[in-house]
Amino acid sequence: MTVPATVAAMASEEKARQGRALDALEARLIAAWSDAWEQLEPEFEHAITEILATRATGDRVRPSTMARSRRLAQALEQARESVTSILTEHGARVEDQLPGMLDAALSGHRAMVAAQLPPAGTPGLTVAFDQVSRDALDWIVTRTLDRVHALSIPLPAEVEVALRRALVRGVAVGDNPVTVARDLIARTGTAFNGGLPRAVTIARTEMLDATRAAEQAWEETNPEVMAGWTWVAALDSKCCAACLAMHGTEHPPEESGPDGHPRCRCARVPRTRSWEDLGIRGLRDTRPVIQTGEEWLGDQDDTTVTQILGPTRADLWRTGRADLSDMVTVRDNPDWRRSHTLTPIRDLPVKEATAV
Repeated sequence: MTVPATVAAMASEEKARQGRALDALEARLIAAWSDAWEQLEPEFEHAITEILATRATGDRVRPSTMARSRRLAQALEQARESVTSILTEHGARVEDQLPGMLDAALSGHRAMVAAQLPPAGTPGLTVAFDQVSRDALDWIVTRTLDRVHALSIPLPAEVEVALRRALVRGVAVGDNPVTVARDLIARTGTAFNGGLPRAVTIARTEMLDATRAAEQAWEETNPEVMAGWTWVAALDSKCCAACLAMHGTEHPPEESGPDGHPRCRCARVPRTRSWEDLGIRGLRDTRPVIQTGEEWLGDQDDTTVTQILGPTRADLWRTGRADLSDMVTVRDNPDWRRSHTLTPIRDLPVKEATAV
């Protein structure tokens, strides 16, 4: 694969920088969500205690009783309003941060391209980069914000539904009122916080996709230099098997991606044309190349292989009954985008064993 190892390292550094920025954004969202529950918990506690006090000893509280509780209805409405407010503020922070993220991503992309070219002053080297228009970048920002908003709209209602379910399940148990109240509050908190991971995932995934879209636009703006891009995964024990299977694969500039799973850590690494294609004569292209995902996995110990593939897939791969490339499937999602996901074990094209 014709992306230099040094450039892959630069891509890793860029992803780490993006990760730190997104982590800071997420930390504020998590803190706001936690603060909201601290304010909501007493409201639910008072409402639940009030409802449980109305039942006779040993009786269960019916869902209809819960539905008639004005105080509980107010707590549920407050929870919905809290989530809506949190997401609105988070969307504003995404809007503030996204343009800078795109500019930084493009700067890193240009640096990776420059690192693949012969030294400045090389005879025959006349490369000038065209920049992506501000209008194009503004369109990417607008599209991303629209998607974050559209995907976040159902969350307040979903949190409220989860809260109602937790409450109904909790009061369907005839038990000591103190025990019921304590357990019910814990379940209610779990239900409220259940919306947080999705909110985090939506913003992070869409912002990463926006940086990739900006990078694609830059590549398409410079066709005389660019041959395409290489899918580079985060090579560690947490790497998804599907992402690892795509590591090192080459794609044309006009193809979007890397379009992995939500929160995918993979990078779109630019790949320049060969030095000869760029008009450099008499100078050998000495750029080292990166390993494929299959090659990298072959260098890992059994523990790492099992962590990445899981025990069944690891056994199939070690014995030659399934290649790493068999473990990735492209799925189309009309409501989102296509994504490269892990092939279910039942769908793997298992071959006869060739190794032990």
